[in-house]
Parts: sequence; structure tokens; C-alpha cells
Amino acid sequence: MICPPSDAHKDGGYNVAKLMRAVAEPFLVSHFGDGVIDEVFSRYQKIVADSMSREKTEFVNVTVSLTKRG
Repeated sequence: MICPPSDAHKDGGYNVAKLMRAVAEPFLVSHFGDGVIDEVFSRYQKIVADSMSREKTEFVNVTVSLTKRG
């Protein structure tokens, strides 16, 4: 489980992990199962927070829209 910080709006690692979890969790669960998801995103939160504390971080949003042909 992603641990909420005491001041969530200031913790970019928490915010980024929640965002990425919302996007990637369905894909990861279908491939790996749901047994590892909490641990994966908990580790991801720590990695992102550490990176953001050491350097200025910029994020890019990529949107992909798929339609079924046929």
C-alpha cells in the first residue's frame, strides 16, 4: 500500500505513485497478479521521492487513444 505522507500535497513521490498506480495497475495485475502490486508501488514511491529530493524533476504526460478497427 502506498503510504500517505502527513502532508500529501508536498510529497511528490506519493502523488506520482498514486497517479502511476491508477494508470498502470490494471496492466500489471493482469500480467503479474495482484499479490505484488502494493510492494511495487510502495518501492516506486520511495524511489520517486528520493529522486525528486535530489534534483529538479519534470514530468511529461503522454495520452494514447486506441480504437478497435473492424
